[in-house]
Amino acid sequence: MALYATVTLAYYDSLGAYQSIEVTSKTVSIDLSRGKSRQLDYYEPGSVTVVLNNFAREFDPTNDSSVYQPWVTPKKIVDIVHNGFSIFSGLIDDWSFTYDVNGEAFASFSATENIGILANQYMATQSFPAELSGARINRVLDDPGVSWSTGYGDREIGTGTQLLAAETIANNTNALDYLRQIETSEQGALFFNSNTYGIKFVDNNNSINSATGYELFADDGTINYSFGTAGKPSINYDFIDVSYTAQLMYNNIVVNSYDGLNYVIASDPGSQEAYSVNQLNVDGVLYSTTSRLSNLASLLIRKYSNPEYRINSIRINVYALDGSTQQDLAKLQLNDYAKVRFKPNGIGDSIERSVQIINISHEITAGSHMMTLQFDSVKVPYLVLNDAEFGKLDTYSLRL
Repeated sequence: MALYATVTLAYYDSLGAYQSIEVTSKTVSIDLSRGKSRQLDYYEPGSVTVVLNNFAREFDPTNDSSVYQPWVTPKKIVDIVHNGFSIFSGLIDDWSFTYDVNGEAFASFSATENIGILANQYMATQSFPAELSGARINRVLDDPGVSWSTGYGDREIGTGTQLLAAETIANNTNALDYLRQIETSEQGALFFNSNTYGIKFVDNNNSINSATGYELFADDGTINYSFGTAGKPSINYDFIDVSYTAQLMYNNIVVNSYDGLNYVIASDPGSQEAYSVNQLNVDGVLYSTTSRLSNLASLLIRKYSNPEYRINSIRINVYALDGSTQQDLAKLQLNDYAKVRFKPNGIGDSIERSVQIINISHEITAGSHMMTLQFDSVKVPYLVLNDAEFGKLDTYSLRL
């Protein structure tokens, strides 16, 4: 049976020419994951493990006669494409090989998304002016210790809504750690966009609205009339995980400035009385005034001060869907919005929640493709003027 993804290995030779070879016909399985497990975490570099049939020792690095030999080494590029869209691109970290007495042999490699490079890049001491978060990110990416490409698609950096304080960073400041400080200060999202092979920064001005055409996942064949493309059917799933949890409940928020000179505390006494005190510390925020620190603390206390009934994840049998729907799924990226609708065991009213995708996983073998989407709830949807779904007064919040 066919493998419903294309696996390509590549590298740039000594003359700078791009060399590639497809290994789809040799691929036994693909197991990949991109994203994070909860909203308060940072997006980690995605990872993939690919298993290849190695019966003829074609992927043995000591087999100089193999057509695959130049690619069987760490730090080569791997691209995985499904339905015309990249679902993973990164660099191979290591290869491993297994053989058994029955003659079966497999080669496998593990790879990490390119954004992981930033974890090993450092900046020299320098002074930054007061500037919006998007400008600060570009300044970091331009640093000689980073030198992230400015080619088409390599950067998708939002302008930012937060004015970051002027500061001088220390020598050997880790690039990824500092970018995460900016991400926290903006309350945005920084991740690798597999479709464009570039780093993406979504600022806090990104809001859910009916016109964006986000997907509806449902267990009842609902037609998508209220948002997205009118008349477009919802996407079926075969498993849903729901919880009522205090996992992300924090009713005492302490926000500390980057220089250690200021901090603020926001509390919810009612929540503390009902559930006891649970504190969240937010450190290194690149603001210098207590008023702006207070705004961030107030936003977080509203989002996290109570337990939540939440849709954690859904699993989709991609193999069973038509080609157009498979393509819609392949296009999905981290931080995209969606809606999930379900009626437990067909009893009572349907439950519908707005969600944001925080993790995308694929398990692919010949004739099988299972995709899991993990979500964060859209806890404080912003009011969108003139929007049929998100423009309702007394329902959504104005942006801070």
